[in-house]
Amino acid sequence: MKLALLSKPALAGFPSPAADFPDEELDLNTLLCPDRTTTFFLRARGDALAGSGILDGDLLILNKGIAPQHGDLVVYWEEGGFAVRKIRHINGQWRLGHADGQRRWQEQPLPPHFDALLWGVVVGLARQLRRHTAADHAH
Repeated sequence: MKLALLSKPALAGFPSPAADFPDEELDLNTLLCPDRTTTFFLRARGDALAGSGILDGDLLILNKGIAPQHGDLVVYWEEGGFAVRKIRHINGQWRLGHADGQRRWQEQPLPPHFDALLWGVVVGLARQLRRHTAADHAH
């Protein structure tokens, strides 16, 4: 799906009237899903990673075809459900972290057989700021 991309960034204030004319196209598939065979989507629940930019209800874009690196957000299978955590490499050890209910950062070592539990690296997200209604299309 290719959509119009305005070349000028959004600024606080009044834009130039010329900014109404797109001069590029943006292909969301190429940007967000370069390899459709390894790309998956998952809805986030909770706010343990709000400090990392993931909010409750965000649609996470996962890539199963890349290896996690220090600082990546990863999704893995944990006790009957998916979990999203930040993976960090500290003092030669890989650790998973998130904020607890009081917003304190908690870390733990990788669980046994983590490679088998890993579903993917979070490479992007989609956040709907306003839900569309039938009234939006009545014009």
